Amino acid sequence: MKISLALTTLCLSLVTSCATYNKSPVATYEGNGLEDGSMSQLTNTDKKTRPIKVINSSKKLVNGNLVAKVEIQNSSVHPIRFNYKFDWLDESGSLDSSSSSWKKSSINGNQIISISDIDPRGTATEFRVLFKGI
Repeated sequence: MKISLALTTLCLSLVTSCATYNKSPVATYEGNGLEDGSMSQLTNTDKKTRPIKVINSSKKLVNGNLVAKVEIQNSSVHPIRFNYKFDWLDESGSLDSSSSSWKKSSINGNQIISISDIDPRGTATEFRVLFKGI
């Protein structure tokens, strides 16, 4: 009887510990609105996204739509897999409902890559980038 009770307890604890809840916080980069490419730091980073450093960001209007480009560097020697997405902000700083979907990417140790996206509705004046470790 004690063995079956112990087995049942063990099975229940294993099942409940396998929840699919993603505890990874989302690291956020918001430009400071200046045209000189200077940057803010990533906020809310976790262990997986901490080595990602934003080294440059830019934005420009193309056919009335805002195009955002961010150069990031992996400051560690290990490769990082992550998801990212761009959020589009209107003149008042409110989040535009047309924000992009999450995209997968990876970056090797000490590598620099560029990520970019375009505002699909053409109403954004600013952007932010969200990173989430995989």
